[in-house]
Amino acid sequence: MLLIETHCHSNEISACAVVTAAELLAHARAAGFQGIALTNHYSEYNIFTHFKEEPRVFCERFIRTLDAAKWEGERRGMRVFSACEVSLNRYEWRDIILAGDVAPFLRACPEPYRLTQAELFARASAFGLFAYHAHPFRAVAPETPEARYLHGIEVYNAHTHAAGNAAARKFARAAGLTGLYGTDYHGWYDGTCAGIYIPDRVKTDADYAAFLHKGRFKHKVFPSSK
Repeated sequence: MLLIETHCHSNEISACAVVTAAELLAHARAAGFQGIALTNHYSEYNIFTHFKEEPRVFCERFIRTLDAAKWEGERRGMRVFSACEVSLNRYEWRDIILAGDVAPFLRACPEPYRLTQAELFARASAFGLFAYHAHPFRAVAPETPEARYLHGIEVYNAHTHAAGNAAARKFARAAGLTGLYGTDYHGWYDGTCAGIYIPDRVKTDADYAAFLHKGRFKHKVFPSSK
């Protein structure tokens, strides 16, 4: 079984991150992970304020970053899966992580942040992606998930307070949603880490999405000083 970091960012795309994907992979490996799902931010802010690019230009930049991270992962013996964290404009702080082969979806829909959650869920599902609500009950802007437009929610986020994570776990049980565990890494593993275990046979982006859709996996929450 491989321990996977399900929620992490690199500074090639995410303005809030402070390390490259190569540095992220080195830190993740030192912390005890055997792979990552790279969940860089896909937001209007990133495109128009940070990069000042047209959406389709940014889309290709985003995909190139994923491809480069996969190459770097192979070089380091780390599994790297594609994902993105979409910040929906119509809501306050509503971030939906899409896991799986996101490249075809983003090329078909280069401005997913303009969609409603229902539209995002329908389009992502058509591409076989797994959609889950990231840090729904964090203190900065607590969000009540719309369960009918989700495959799962993040029930443990290392940067969410304990009460928020507890609320997420309770919501997931009541709604019958799959619970994800992740660190929400932006620069250094200097506190608590979290991830899920996948079998070695999960090798491609499509494999990863299909595995999450089954909703049966073990997780790990552990301290790190890396």
